Amino acid sequence: GGEDKWRERPFASLSCCFVVPPLRFAEDACRVMEVCVRGGMPVLLLAAGQAGATSPASLAGAVVQECAECLAALAYTNLIVPGHPAIFGPWPFVSDLRTG
Repeated sequence: GGEDKWRERPFASLSCCFVVPPLRFAEDACRVMEVCVRGGMPVLLLAAGQAGATSPASLAGAVVQECAECLAALAYTNLIVPGHPAIFGPWPFVSDLRTG
């Protein structure tokens, strides 16, 4: 093993819910993401707003917000280590405003 082998072929990734919708980064999650990126671990950038609650009620609006949040995280990741492996993970949910 060793760190050089890990960086060549990492066998784990970080699933990071980095955002507090709408459009605000969670500081603690960003600090974890920074450590993982600097350590060579690929990251899954999850943005999971709830349509009608923390993102627009329309599906199109919710998808646009999730994509904007993931693009912001992708830019942040590339500011830490340019070209670092990241998975774009918008994940909009739907809330029934009558029942929660």
